[in-house]
Amino acid sequence: MGIIEKINRFLQLYLSSLGALRRPLVILPLIVYALIQYLVLIVLENYNHPAIFPWLSSLVSLTGQGREEFFSHYPELYILLPNIYQWAKLAVGFLLEALFLTVTVVLFVRHFNQADSRQWPLSLVWKRWPTTFAVWAIVSILLVIINIYIPGFFAGYLYGSPRRAFVFDAVMKVFTVGVYSLFLYALPAAIVYNNGLIKSLKTSLTFFVRYPIFTFFLAFIPYILSLPLAYATAASSVIVDKFSPGLVVYLLIAGIFVDLIINYFLTGTAVRFLLQEAE
Repeated sequence: MGIIEKINRFLQLYLSSLGALRRPLVILPLIVYALIQYLVLIVLENYNHPAIFPWLSSLVSLTGQGREEFFSHYPELYILLPNIYQWAKLAVGFLLEALFLTVTVVLFVRHFNQADSRQWPLSLVWKRWPTTFAVWAIVSILLVIINIYIPGFFAGYLYGSPRRAFVFDAVMKVFTVGVYSLFLYALPAAIVYNNGLIKSLKTSLTFFVRYPIFTFFLAFIPYILSLPLAYATAASSVIVDKFSPGLVVYLLIAGIFVDLIINYFLTGTAVRFLLQEAE
């Protein structure tokens, strides 16, 4: 496949996914998941509420010693909120994201194959969820390990140099997308090809080896949407000092919407790609 054909196919995958919005049901599972993320954010913002603090403080303490106390003060709560929310979102995603993505894959397959609920019933979600959950767990744990231990290994080199830290962070973001792109097709393959865990992972790796640059950019292009908000929320202390603490919450809400868009296109393009490869 030449470069022009690859670009045309790349664009076609995104246009096909965009066209699936003609059936609003396709995006509904991701909207529900976004609402769950929003509720988690609101709970964290109301950390000091008597009905929330007793059980949430012990969980916040797991993110760092003394954080449960620091997080209980104003405006420190808003300084820590992006980091605490990121851990909470990770925990919720580990438990639930695979389920909502599995439903979304089934709905995408229905749309692309012009099939009905009898051919691709939602009951299929419960049959395949153990496999998709296992795939998602493996990928999530791997990405967490990478983003904890690699920065920790270079911490001494980066200490005291904001410029090096910025460049390193940018490299880590690209590297993380690169690792994720290895497994881009794994979860959809468990549905589209009815694969088991090992075969789903193998299928994704096989397609990555066959189309490495294509697959990387298939994952990277949606990810770009998250970068401005990621860097903005990373500067939460500046936002709190120079602007308004509440602005941090609005940025995190915007991030939830961006995550919805990213998940939609990552899932839609991967499903469409797998269906084309099966033809």
